[in-house]
Amino acid sequence: MYRLMVIAFLFISYKADAAPDTLNFKSADEATYKYYMQQKWDSVINIGSLAIEQGIDYYYLRMRIGIAYYSKKQYRLAEPHFLKALYYNSSNDVAKSYLFYCYVYSDQYDQAGKLSCTFSDSLSNALGTKQHKLIDVIDADLGEKLSSDTKLYDNAYFAQLETANHIGKQLSFFESYTYYNQTAYWGHVDQSDIYIKGNIPLPKQWLLTPAVNIVFVDAQPYNYNSIQFVSLIACQRSFDIADIGVSLSYSDIEFKTQTQEALLLTCYPLGNNKLVAKATVSLQEDSFKTLRSGVSGSIDYKPFLRLTLTGTYYNSNARYINESDAYLVNNAFTLTTSRFTFCASVAISKHVNIYALYQYENAKDIFKNIPFHYNTAMAGLKFYL
Repeated sequence: MYRLMVIAFLFISYKADAAPDTLNFKSADEATYKYYMQQKWDSVINIGSLAIEQGIDYYYLRMRIGIAYYSKKQYRLAEPHFLKALYYNSSNDVAKSYLFYCYVYSDQYDQAGKLSCTFSDSLSNALGTKQHKLIDVIDADLGEKLSSDTKLYDNAYFAQLETANHIGKQLSFFESYTYYNQTAYWGHVDQSDIYIKGNIPLPKQWLLTPAVNIVFVDAQPYNYNSIQFVSLIACQRSFDIADIGVSLSYSDIEFKTQTQEALLLTCYPLGNNKLVAKATVSLQEDSFKTLRSGVSGSIDYKPFLRLTLTGTYYNSNARYINESDAYLVNNAFTLTTSRFTFCASVAISKHVNIYALYQYENAKDIFKNIPFHYNTAMAGLKFYL
């Protein structure tokens, strides 16, 4: 009897919070306001969504649904409701504040910067968006690649310095310098990479990304010096729980030109950046009309607020393929057939992150056709200024 009473109580409680089959403006407004004041966020979302399906839509309804998602930390699901609220009241600072933090908490900093251009002076002062720094982020790291066959390819050493900055509120840039040093059976190579990427936020949640990577190679004892490059243009569209992007790149590496197209899908199943899954498919065509492909996938997970874990897998039959918006350029005399990477990043303070990376890479020398592998370790510090 007691169990039946409990079940009946739960059923009645559920029906009390459940959305009715039909709504009008008055019932939708009263119900969403009631549950909003009671902070019953699921009920606000359910009844509000039903009202929208039935053609009931207005500023306060969108604000209640947006704040409900925001309170559940589902920031990407809250975004379209705050955007719709601003459609009804484009000058409202409360909606802009919520939308701004939705962008920030889901790592959409370029969209946040674009939105801040519409802020009133009082809102800009309150959120601190009037202040502009010359450099936003500085990142430095060191690493070593341990070869399984040091007679074929000795261990390699590399170092990187990266910066991120804004020009105005809408344009952001990322720059990096990488030095790479290795000895192989055929000689020795010193290589430097200069990489520059820009992000330009566009209307309707579009993002345009141009990038270029210039590689300076000095190979001895052949006194071989060359300048190689990769140029790229990419665009991406953000949706509620996913981003879809495409890119096109052109490269000139080792006297061979390549074009490469890529399709990128990024999913946010929890409506925020606590869990992020990415998949990329690339198709490359060289100057000899040879087609090759590569695929990669990654998962980012934040089990705690200050800890981010990332696992990445890569597989390809293309030697000169580029990755991550041309940030990584494969121009060695080896073919990377597969690679697994694990990275852990910890925010030790508001302004400092420390991270460590391990990578296992299967490779094959293109001249001798001998397979071997690398174990790579890297550690770095990231400073948010």
